[in-house]
Amino acid sequence: MDDIDALKAISPIDGRYDNHTRVLEEYFSEYALIKERTTIEVKYLLALREVEEIPFSLDDEEQRALHGIYRQFSIQDAAAVSQIERAGRGGIGPTAHDVKAVEYYLRERLTAVGLARLNAWTHFALTSEDVDNLAYGRLIHRAMQVVILPALLRVADRLSALGEEYKALPMLGHTHGQPASPTTLGKEFSVYLLRLSHGIEELARQRLPGKLGGATGNLNAHRFAYPDVDWIEFARRFVRNLGLEPSPVTTQVQGNDELAALLTAVARVNNVLLDLAVDVWLYLSLGYLRLSHGKQAVGSSTMPHKVNPIDFENSEGNLAKANCDLCFLANYLTRSRLQRDLSGSTVRRTIGTALAHGLLAYQRLQSGLKKISAHKQGIATDLSRHFEVLAEAAQIALRRQGVVDGFERVKARINGERIDEAGFAALVEGLSLAEGKLARLTPSGYIGYARELAELAIEESGQTLRRVESGLAGKSLSPQEEVK
Repeated sequence: MDDIDALKAISPIDGRYDNHTRVLEEYFSEYALIKERTTIEVKYLLALREVEEIPFSLDDEEQRALHGIYRQFSIQDAAAVSQIERAGRGGIGPTAHDVKAVEYYLRERLTAVGLARLNAWTHFALTSEDVDNLAYGRLIHRAMQVVILPALLRVADRLSALGEEYKALPMLGHTHGQPASPTTLGKEFSVYLLRLSHGIEELARQRLPGKLGGATGNLNAHRFAYPDVDWIEFARRFVRNLGLEPSPVTTQVQGNDELAALLTAVARVNNVLLDLAVDVWLYLSLGYLRLSHGKQAVGSSTMPHKVNPIDFENSEGNLAKANCDLCFLANYLTRSRLQRDLSGSTVRRTIGTALAHGLLAYQRLQSGLKKISAHKQGIATDLSRHFEVLAEAAQIALRRQGVVDGFERVKARINGERIDEAGFAALVEGLSLAEGKLARLTPSGYIGYARELAELAIEESGQTLRRVESGLAGKSLSPQEEVK
């Protein structure tokens, strides 16, 4: 999209952020949908030729010609389909029906390559939803495999690096926004890494179904035309060869419960990353993290000193927007009146927009994570100001000695106030605990198993993500995938 078109776009996805989200055009644009519909129609013709009762066959050259129709499908071809739908073309239409326009276009192309005898078999006994659900299923699957999951894996890689780098860096914990038992910066990153890796693996496991069942899901026309053919098995084999899970018992529409599960799984991953974006923003606000920026970047139109965490704010906003859309889609697309209505058809077209907002958020979050580093002095200084967080250790020391009201004794002496190193020494002495390791304890030394837990999370998530990467390498559907 050129600058002028970008400035005129209604949606920021297709305007301001087009450079970031354009990769999804291959899966969710009108052109992509028309091309995939054409692909399904051609593959259906190729499958029909294997039915013994159907009186047509194809030699190798004719099969290559058929494959060429969708392999070489161009934006001009999509425009021709759109013309048939909207205005008519060559004495046909306007159809005011997008899938019927594909059928008429395909007849044109078959005639052009010398296969006019197949025109009667184009879209034979199908309903438009047979084509559409299979096209959407394949497009969504490819988008997840080729774009969305790799983008999430890149975020996970950066989190793993941050977890490893800072796994032993003590940091003041905060619960309810208040000073709490210390942790390490790397351990906190590793928590998000582990959550993200589990979400990615769940997302990678999602499988979309597909149906081929005719007008009300019963293969009525198929059985009427050729009652001796096992059309249920034909449909099952055809859908499976397209890379989808066969769904034999449906109405005219696929139930979309599995699609809802996939969209919900994306939303859950997005919530993990939204939580991360907010926490990083807070750590930057506390001065625990530093943010690098380009020399020419402007943080404020009036305050020259500002370096704003815009990547994390942009990510937060887009994740929230994506989840609103994803939850709406997951809820809406599982409903359909009686055997079919078209309200879900227009809604389904917005799946790409929802995923695009998520993709933009992943990119901005990864960019932001690359720009942050620990402000070690700031972290250490703040930690040293809060010796009151060792109150937990003090009351545990009393309990270990059999003091039943150890918690209450410590609480009464601190009374919700901040104490420094001297104040903690006085507390220990006043509790007759001056002997032993408590007297030598500092906040930076009170981190429990934070380092070991970070290492555990990094190792576990690494194993999980390697499984996902291996699966992506072995199962991705390319746009040119063939049905055998």
